[in-house]
Amino acid sequence: MQRLLTGTTEDKLILTIDEVAQSFEQLDAIYVAHYHSKTPDLSDDALIKLGKLVDERRIIKEATNPISAGIYISHGHNTIYGSDVVDWDNYVDKAELLPELRLNVKSFEQFCLLLEKDDPTIKTLLHKKDPQTLTIKPFETDEKITLDIYDDINIIFGSKGTGKTKILEAISAYYNEQGMQTSVLRSTEEKLEETFDLKGRDIELNIENYGIDACYDEISRIKKATDVEISSLSNYRRHFEFELTNRIAKTLVVKDFEPENVETKVRGLNEANRVQAKFLDFVEFIKKTNFLKNELSNDLYEELIDVLNRVSEEILRKRQMKFKKIKSAKLFNNFVRKIAEEVQKKAGQPVKPQETGFQQYASNRLKIEKAVNKIMDNMQKDIAKETKFVGTLGEKGNLRCITDFRIQDGNLKKSEFSTYDASHKTPKINFAKKISEIQRTLYTNDLFATINELNAMDGIDGVKSIYNLILFYRYFSLNGVTYTPSSGEASMLLLQRELDEDKDIYILDEPEKSLGNDYINDVIVPILKERAKVGKRLIIATHDANIAIRTLPYNSVFRKHEINCYSTYVGNPFSDSLINIEDQNDILNWKDISMKILEGGREAFGERGKIYGKV
Repeated sequence: MQRLLTGTTEDKLILTIDEVAQSFEQLDAIYVAHYHSKTPDLSDDALIKLGKLVDERRIIKEATNPISAGIYISHGHNTIYGSDVVDWDNYVDKAELLPELRLNVKSFEQFCLLLEKDDPTIKTLLHKKDPQTLTIKPFETDEKITLDIYDDINIIFGSKGTGKTKILEAISAYYNEQGMQTSVLRSTEEKLEETFDLKGRDIELNIENYGIDACYDEISRIKKATDVEISSLSNYRRHFEFELTNRIAKTLVVKDFEPENVETKVRGLNEANRVQAKFLDFVEFIKKTNFLKNELSNDLYEELIDVLNRVSEEILRKRQMKFKKIKSAKLFNNFVRKIAEEVQKKAGQPVKPQETGFQQYASNRLKIEKAVNKIMDNMQKDIAKETKFVGTLGEKGNLRCITDFRIQDGNLKKSEFSTYDASHKTPKINFAKKISEIQRTLYTNDLFATINELNAMDGIDGVKSIYNLILFYRYFSLNGVTYTPSSGEASMLLLQRELDEDKDIYILDEPEKSLGNDYINDVIVPILKERAKVGKRLIIATHDANIAIRTLPYNSVFRKHEINCYSTYVGNPFSDSLINIEDQNDILNWKDISMKILEGGREAFGERGKIYGKV
């Protein structure tokens, strides 16, 4: 270079084509020439002459922008743009805006071989992405297909009806058998509704999280409730007016014993059970926490545990005693009743009622009231709406999936609401209304008639808890208003959702359906490239050139249909070839087939030219 610059500068240096070839022929150089509107430029004649003097594969035509580069490449020219460096101090920052090579070239020699489409070099670079060879049987025939799937973008394309979807399904099944959870994403409006389960087939709700009791016992108690009779005064009068003459019967004092109050003893046992459960939870907490063990001395900590254990044992002993007293009281009452019945049989004396029955009567009504009030109280409680982010619809805003839960209180009749337990709505409405009526008739003579009406209603057996009264309405909402996405928006949202998930393998079936070219090219293609850059495995069946071409896939699988047979070809844009997996001599041109088969293929290579933007 010093010899060439003698007496001049880089900006003023002028060489003929012959001088250029002669000066650099020993350097294994690459020749980058300004072309057409990239001024000053070399003419086609000058470049043809240079190509005769040096290896024409080393001549690269520099375009002014990626669009022009795309057009030149589509016509078979080696083209580049962005090679000029005006200010080396800002080169690093500026380089971020320049295209990057799709294949990870490590040396100048490797770049030269890539430029020459050297097959071993291309394979070496591709295999840095750890291809996995898998053999699948996607069709009902015995046809087997062996493919290399890269940790990058793998495209399957071909005319409609050539089995692309079946290949995706077979690949997904293969990975699932290997213990990887995969599925094929199909973008349709129905699929969006299924994904967010608008019909609520798999809806789950824990009402305890909202402070709501299911009221299983209370509803059962109401259904089983019966009246308790009060002992009539006439029964006492008949007993005491009767003159007992039987000598033996007179001596049986036990027949006149007052029965023990079992109800009080049961309440005592229930309280003991509650205290024991709470205390055991407390002891478990103390034993599990490390704070006291670390902060207290060993002696004090062991003393504490010993005291807690002894208290626990004492509570258990007291509880057992209360249980025994209940059993004893029941046995005693049965004994007294039996003696009285025998006296009645032998002596004819009417049995003295063991109790007035008023306590049982009042207790029964109070239990019913408590159960009804608890049911009514829980029926009035609110359940917060559940909100899930679905995706963004650009300028329209963010779409969300809302689940509105309600508890049937007898007044909710909105048709859009469905039952949580997938049963009929009518029994739930009738139950809620009848429970309200029972609450109003608690201390009237109509109470048990109302309960009988409740039990006689159709479908009432299906109402066993508050869960059976829950209704829900799940819908999409945009800016607070119910919204139904179009088919295109549904596809867009599903694709966003799929690609936003952190997966190792993405399997997409025609993700371009109902999507505009600008959205595919400006949003989806960059996302696919980003996923590929971090080593994700993307397997995509498509008819769209934006996806199949502009992603510059590591692997292209082409399905060709001929009379009575199908063929599978594999290749890539770097070698610009597709090879029949059954016949290595059957080779197709990747670019020609892509332009012919893919929708918008010629445009993807041609006037839009974005294939070389950020590749």
